Amino acid sequence: MFRSNAKAAESIQDAPLLRALVLTEELPTAQIGVIEGAAAACRIDARLFQKPIDLMRALAAHGADLVLLSAEVARASEVCAAVRRFAGQAVVIGLTQRVDGLSFGEFTGWGGDDLIQGDSQRGLGARLRSIRTDLSRSQGERKSPREREDGRFLVVAPPASEVAASAAVIEQTGHHAVVVATLEEAVTRLGVGRNVRVVIDARMTGALGFVDHALAQSACSGIVLACPPQQVGQMIKRYEGSSDRLIVLDCFSPADAVLLADNQLRISRSNRRTTERLLYSTLVSFREAGNDADHVGYTYDVSGGGIYIRTTAMPVGDRVWLEIVPPGSIKRVRLEGRVAWRTPVTRSGRSPLPVGFGVQITDGSKASMAAWLDGYQSLRARIDGEPEGQQKPARSSLSPALDAAAPEFDPRELPTVRSRPKGGPREVWSSMSSGPSAAYSANGARSAAPS
Repeated sequence: MFRSNAKAAESIQDAPLLRALVLTEELPTAQIGVIEGAAAACRIDARLFQKPIDLMRALAAHGADLVLLSAEVARASEVCAAVRRFAGQAVVIGLTQRVDGLSFGEFTGWGGDDLIQGDSQRGLGARLRSIRTDLSRSQGERKSPREREDGRFLVVAPPASEVAASAAVIEQTGHHAVVVATLEEAVTRLGVGRNVRVVIDARMTGALGFVDHALAQSACSGIVLACPPQQVGQMIKRYEGSSDRLIVLDCFSPADAVLLADNQLRISRSNRRTTERLLYSTLVSFREAGNDADHVGYTYDVSGGGIYIRTTAMPVGDRVWLEIVPPGSIKRVRLEGRVAWRTPVTRSGRSPLPVGFGVQITDGSKASMAAWLDGYQSLRARIDGEPEGQQKPARSSLSPALDAAAPEFDPRELPTVRSRPKGGPREVWSSMSSGPSAAYSANGARSAAPS
């Protein structure tokens, strides 16, 4: 299915040049040299820009296949937004001094595709070769910029909330998003809309009443309900009967999770899956089986038997070795897996998954396999609202026992929404800090981590 490295190298030399824009601000001279060398080896025409405004002007005028920049630049989020606005699916790679869960989550939330350590020549080279190969296979089928769709997003959330911030990512991907701060205005807009996808912050007083109203409207094609992680399980149980039109999401997930959740909703009607998978964000080291060097990726979602990894360094072979911290743990485990599928940079705009690959866990030590399954069950139990120590066995179907009457959700009992400090990092609740950023998809549309 995939060519050998030798044939891939030959194809690179025969392929047309790709256009890359590089923002040199905050990049040491040595790193710029590494980028130029790696780009030349992959037949990538790298154009250097010292100021973000100059790069964005070039992007608007001529587009690009690839953009590289320091994730520590003050205007990095603006550059990512400009790429999504003017260059559609161009690949955005960030460079940083040290990759951790918070920085990776923040960069992908801005619209980036991958984040790597700036002095890693091997890591950059692997990513450029993988991108080069994916783009060559696509044979120019990608459109840039991406065409705007008929569907409209109605984002109902306080202006300074994490949910409202998702509107920028929605717009960056070619859709149209309107943010409203009151339920009254939301009802009005829904009443005159067509094919409206609703994203709503469950912490707003009266939010669930609006959700019930929207589900009864033909103009509403789907709802992403964003709530605090401790309320996810309760909301899933409340709306299980509407799982084909509603998906529950942790409101502290990266901003692009809203769009991916909506994509999952749209494919659920024709591709139902029974495997439970939970959004779980943490760093993962991986390498092709038998190789001697690791790459670093970022998990997107997990199940008891698999993991989906965000990365542009796509494995060529089908067997990989992984090192990862299971949910709720501080100790790493080592696992072996089979690459079940790949989502290349040339993916459709309707893909429910970010760039990366899904791994089916096939082997590992007895202790590692047990630790992974225990961590997954613990995460699911917290989301389902079960007491610690009373987790149910792994399930293969989405049929959680429902309480006779789920307790009413009172948003006033929850913490208030805090605005992001100007210039400060966006909060990402990650396993690398206080706990996993997790969401549970009630429809089970597609398992990114096969059981």
